[in-house]
Amino acid sequence: MAQSVSLSLTNFLNFVTKTGIQKLRFVEQLKRDEQFDFYGPVRDHVKQVHKNDKPKKELESVLQGLTNKQKAKCYPPVVKGYQKFWGRKKLEWIQPPKTIWQHADIVVNVAPELGLVIDGEVHVLKLYFRQERLTKERVCSINHLLEQQLRAKLTPEVQLGILDIHRSKFLPAVANPDYQHLLEVEAEMFRRYWDKP
Repeated sequence: MAQSVSLSLTNFLNFVTKTGIQKLRFVEQLKRDEQFDFYGPVRDHVKQVHKNDKPKKELESVLQGLTNKQKAKCYPPVVKGYQKFWGRKKLEWIQPPKTIWQHADIVVNVAPELGLVIDGEVHVLKLYFRQERLTKERVCSINHLLEQQLRAKLTPEVQLGILDIHRSKFLPAVANPDYQHLLEVEAEMFRRYWDKP
């Protein structure tokens, strides 16, 4: 029996959003460095700002002292996009739920980064940091996974979905059984790439 591979939802999302040979290269990168997470520092910073009830301006502190040229280029638009989403809204941190999804010995940790009460309405958000636009199919695949795995842990009125940070846009989760098969195919493809010598 193959040993299971544990992935964050972020890395699974990154794999799903890639095409062609990019998928293989991404898996190879993960195998070399399983902690590889380009947006990890800014992701953690956004969470800490909310957990500690800091002002919107505090988001910019993650940009100070960046020595990696690629991060110095990519992080400012992320901060700006998130600040635009924040706008004048009143945001209050709540702990988001988490669970796992498993297929083909791939274990995906379904753990959205943010739980926020936004102007009185509860939201559970998976953050999407990449500049590339999410296609409808990819949004539906990931949002199906969020809805399928987490809705039982939430009350019906909770807003669940992806926040596309660059476009400051919330993409609500909707379960669609058609996307279950697509996710399983992606997991199987990831497994084949992972096992490639």
